[in-house]
This record gives sequence, structure tokens and C-alpha cells, in this order.
Amino acid sequence: LEKAAAQRLASAQHKLGVAYENGRGVVQDFEQASRWYQKAADQGDASALLNLGFLFERGQGVPQDDKQAFLCYKKSASGGNLKAQSNLGVMYANGKGVEPSLTEAAAWFRRAADQGHANARCHLAMFYEKGLGGLKKKQARAIELYQLAAGQGVEPARQKLAELRSEQKALGNFKVSSTSLDELEGNGLTDDNEYGVEQPDDWATGAPSNPSHGLRATTGESAASKRRKSQSKKKGSRK
Repeated sequence: LEKAAAQRLASAQHKLGVAYENGRGVVQDFEQASRWYQKAADQGDASALLNLGFLFERGQGVPQDDKQAFLCYKKSASGGNLKAQSNLGVMYANGKGVEPSLTEAAAWFRRAADQGHANARCHLAMFYEKGLGGLKKKQARAIELYQLAAGQGVEPARQKLAELRSEQKALGNFKVSSTSLDELEGNGLTDDNEYGVEQPDDWATGAPSNPSHGLRATTGESAASKRRKSQSKKKGSRK
């Protein structure tokens, strides 16, 4: 891996950064992680830009700098990284590293949500529910997005659906059915998958956001996802 990284292979440089960030096969070193992420980012690697942005936001291995984090997320988002697109929306919503703009936030959430990104769907649902970012209030659309996000393991979305059911909110012809919620609750969803700024999959902590918009940091891979992987491995061992 080091030889490939030394030969300027961006994917290898990114993987080496991940190794240093997580202490996999090497001593954990955030400065080295940021160094290799930067090398890959300089070649336009979207994943490396995402990871580097998170290091800047956390101040790990580099000076804490929201503006640099924003720029990294923006470049990564422009390169098609869905996590970066969602993160960019959070940065705009909270005014971190950039002038706050709910209109820009909504645009980036929609871009990622349209491609199936779970957290972005939950963010966008909140924007439709509250009529933020120039979006008209569309409760039915909000509920639809909450249901999609909940089905992907986003706990705040599931909680919101449960809240709507408990309040017995019937919005037009669109209602939150107890059956759909029961099915979601039976999918092993847990309360450790918050939504907000996303870090690389193996990161254990997230960066707190301004709670005024209800956007919070993720805590890495959800327990539900881990259980599904574990169950998949068990099934495979039986073959």
C-alpha cells in the first residue's frame, strides 16, 4: 500500500490515510492521515476530500478550520460524494465555514436525497415539514422522506414517524400507518444512528452542529447495519 501511495496512486493514498486515521497496521497518527488524505485530495479523490474535511472540522492532525472543512466538502460534493453533499447542506444550514443559507442547504440535501442518501432524506424531510430553505410546506412529502430514511436506519426519522402517529396526524390522504411503523421498529433500528455531519464509516465520533436546526452529528455505522452484516456472515458460514 505504501509503495502504491508513494507512486501517487490516489486510491492507495486515501487508503493509507484511513489506515493511519484508524491505526490499522500502523500506529494511529492523525497528522499522517491528513498528509495522505491531502495527497489524494490534491488529485481530486472525492473520498479523501470528505475525510480531510472532517479532520479540519474536528481539528485532528490539522488546525481546526471550518472554512477548510467547508471547501473540502464542497469539492468532494462536486465530485459526486453523497456524504459530502449532505455534509455541505449541514454546513450551510449551520453557517459553519460559510455564510448560513437554508436555500443552499435545501439544494444540497435534495441533491443527495434524490440519489438515495438516508441522512439527506431526513434533513430534507425536516425542511419540507417546516417550510425551510424556500421550500413550501409539504407534510405528505416530509412523511414520505421520513419513512424512506427510517427504512434505511436513521433513528430520528423513525422517532419522527412515531411522534406523528402518536399525535394522530392525518395529512390529506396521506397517513402514517401503525403497520409501517411496526415493521420499521422490527428491523432492528436503534437510537445510535443520529443524523447530521457524516464522517468516514469507521470514525467513532461526530462533530456537533448547531442544534437550532435540529442537525446533529452521526456516530458512525449504525448498530442495525452492524447486526445486518453479522447476520449475513452467520448465514454465509452455514453454507
